Amino acid sequence: MAAGRKQTPMKVNEFGLGYLFWFGLVCSGGALFCVFVSFASPYWYKSWSRVHSPIANIGMWEVCLSGWVKPYDPRMNAYVGCWWIHSTYFSDVWDLIMPPWFRAVQALVIFTLLCNIASTALLVIAGFFQLITQKHFGTKEKRFRLHMVIAILLFAAGGLVLITALVFAMKAKDPNWMPRPWLCYFSWSFGFNVISGFFSAFGGISIFIKSTEIRKKEEKGDDNIDRRAGIPLPPIQPRNDIPFYPKEPSEQDSRNGDTASVTPSKHSESFV
Repeated sequence: MAAGRKQTPMKVNEFGLGYLFWFGLVCSGGALFCVFVSFASPYWYKSWSRVHSPIANIGMWEVCLSGWVKPYDPRMNAYVGCWWIHSTYFSDVWDLIMPPWFRAVQALVIFTLLCNIASTALLVIAGFFQLITQKHFGTKEKRFRLHMVIAILLFAAGGLVLITALVFAMKAKDPNWMPRPWLCYFSWSFGFNVISGFFSAFGGISIFIKSTEIRKKEEKGDDNIDRRAGIPLPPIQPRNDIPFYPKEPSEQDSRNGDTASVTPSKHSESFV
């Protein structure tokens, strides 16, 4: 029974994406998710719930105040409630709530989000194209350049996250920005931004290694596929059924005196 059972050859997918590609895609998607949550949520900087602080919580685009008063304001006008940070409600105190370093952090977060969107989109497009069509995405040189661009985007996103985290962590504790900073702490939105940087760094390393692997890898042919599948290659045997006919002397050979090196054939001997 075992002898009559057909053995199916092992399937080898020469157009597989590889573990490095999938790991880089997961890291890029995780970085995009984390930075989007950090971008949209208003909990970068938050006050402790059991103490009274002029600020409730602050994000990149929303600020919640609970009695914040502009320094040296003779009218003692208190700002209360949650508002869009560019609202006209803060028209008199825009420079105090959004100093230059805070605007720079906003710009860096936007660039980080764009880098993560671009890297994830390129990875998804290349992966789906290769899985659906079972063909490589362009030539080997184009694939190498594509993966290098994705790796650069991920490294850039990780670098921007590092700069953003350092600047915000140092400047948010400045009492000239918000009073009583010892009553506040960095909340989960800030943490999501930091986590996105780790995702971007690991994804960039993975895609960079993948690009060097593509650069060094030779183009695969059918023989290599059969060898990886465990299919033995047929031995090369000489062909004995093809008759050998010696070269007839040409006019050029007779001029050069090479007629003596040519032996007569069997057909010529039969007519003698």
